[in-house]
Amino acid sequence: MAKFTVFVSGVAEVVDETHDTKTLKFHRPQGLDFKPGQFLTMQFIGKDGLPEKKIRSFTIASSPEDEMIDITVKREGEMSNRMCDAEIGAKFRFSGPFGAFFLIEDDAKHHAMICGGSGVTPFRSFMRHVNQKKLGHKMTLFYSNKTPVDIIYREELEKLSAENPNIRNVLTITREEGHKWDSLTGRINKQVLLQYIPDIQNTIFYTCGPKGLINTVLDILKELGVKPENIKTERWN
Repeated sequence: MAKFTVFVSGVAEVVDETHDTKTLKFHRPQGLDFKPGQFLTMQFIGKDGLPEKKIRSFTIASSPEDEMIDITVKREGEMSNRMCDAEIGAKFRFSGPFGAFFLIEDDAKHHAMICGGSGVTPFRSFMRHVNQKKLGHKMTLFYSNKTPVDIIYREELEKLSAENPNIRNVLTITREEGHKWDSLTGRINKQVLLQYIPDIQNTIFYTCGPKGLINTVLDILKELGVKPENIKTERWN
């Protein structure tokens, strides 16, 4: 079980992922262990050197094997907007890790990850971990976005699937007009899952995102007869 840790760290690097999404990189403190998919709570450190009252939870987007802690943030609210505007050296108080949504260490099963937008962050950690540890997990990421320019980690996802034949990406967009796109369009549905997953009953399904997405995915999986113990969810408020 991962040890609970509290630490303060400053932004060491900022990476532009898309037009509205950034990854903040922090030096990882000694002793911080976590499972792929877990999250940390974060607070800005104010000018007085004390943590601000507002606390938010963010998935660790890096893998347990990475030296840095990656927090990927999309502009969706007051805290995330401030984080996207944070400069090198901006300090935060972290607590964690938390969460029971993490990769199941079972390479006998297929692992299907379903998400949209910034819900991809835990699955980046999943896939990095599997690739770096050279595990035998067969993984398929079903990832929906509005347009191609909204796809977070697009180059890295393509690189992971190119390096590891057990990792596959199924990307789809919902707004094709005005964009060059030769892959799937529309939302993730039952037909898409059946097309890419040959053995539904030997698959663990993970889905992460807002309540509406989760409920839609759960309805599809129920219709497919997936057992509840093979479904892992992470709902966002």
